[in-house]
Amino acid sequence: MFNSAHYLLGCRFDNWLHLLFQNRFRLSVRYLPQALYITLAALVLLPFALLEKLIFAIPIRRSKVRQGPLFVLGHWRSGTTFLQNILSRDTQFGWADPVSVLSFNNCLLLRPLLTAVQRILLRDARPMDNLDYQVDLPIEENYAMGSISTMCIVHMLAFPRLAADYRRAAFIEEMPPARRRRWLRIYRHVLQKLTLVNQGKRLMLKTPDNTCRMAALHAEYPGSKFIYLYREPYAVIVSTIHMFNKMFNRMALQPAPPPELVEDTVIDIFRQMHAQYFRDLEQMPAGDVIEVRYEDLIRDPVAGLAEIYEQLGLPGFEAAKPRFEAYVSAQAGYQRNRFKPDQRLRAKVERELGFFYDRYHYPRQEVSA
Repeated sequence: MFNSAHYLLGCRFDNWLHLLFQNRFRLSVRYLPQALYITLAALVLLPFALLEKLIFAIPIRRSKVRQGPLFVLGHWRSGTTFLQNILSRDTQFGWADPVSVLSFNNCLLLRPLLTAVQRILLRDARPMDNLDYQVDLPIEENYAMGSISTMCIVHMLAFPRLAADYRRAAFIEEMPPARRRRWLRIYRHVLQKLTLVNQGKRLMLKTPDNTCRMAALHAEYPGSKFIYLYREPYAVIVSTIHMFNKMFNRMALQPAPPPELVEDTVIDIFRQMHAQYFRDLEQMPAGDVIEVRYEDLIRDPVAGLAEIYEQLGLPGFEAAKPRFEAYVSAQAGYQRNRFKPDQRLRAKVERELGFFYDRYHYPRQEVSA
């Protein structure tokens, strides 16, 4: 069996080989059909990828990442997808669509064909919640990074044996200078190509691990604006654990980590991510970042957007407001995941992430460890 919507199906062939070498070709026998499928897809797409690079190398290099992107930040399962989907209804923004991201190396030359294919493959491809991937809604640009680089946290899903190494790719402030420059150069290439795809529009981007590198992105792209979305930690942690377990089941090419390791990893990433975010926040100009409480946003999304546009000095809210309202209305019947309360996990989260409860004034429950 194999996953026909695996994120590595659009991986550049040389990068796929690098990933295999990094992992010493240690793949589980049960996942060999998936690995062979990825290899075949990469080989079939290789000539077209090389042709696309030849034709579009100069236009991509000449593409300017204008104005500084609008970045949506926040830990996984904090509501960032919902916010990005609404913001994508504002036509002033360009964004990372599934074809451009999951087929990054072929998204210009083969776009009509890949669009038709992805309309089929992406059905029910988002296992962590009840949302669907759609070709006319945005997706994390991080998957494009993963298709051309090994320095991407998403690879921990396919290669959990090296999860600790891949998660370090999120924390570029801790990288050696040369590696950090390389990461920024590769990311700039991704944004330049997305800018070309979007005909020069200002980019609106959402990748959770950008939360770890706000100051670096602000320095790299002057004029950038940041929306940090936060949510009650226990809800975030339990939903992220559910997401990671689902994604390991669908993406892993090695044995999935045991549940207790997934739990500890999620909590540790949350802690480390926010330690870096709080350090970065101290360096940020007040008008370039806004912190938004998820529970307030979902209560009245359009009012929340009005405040975001005002505080960040973004134009165009009134023009986009009818489209925001239409999207919110269309999502009125959306059913969020419900998880059985786990008092042991709640106690652990409240104990280990107490700094977050205190900072954002979330109440804690009185539970025994």
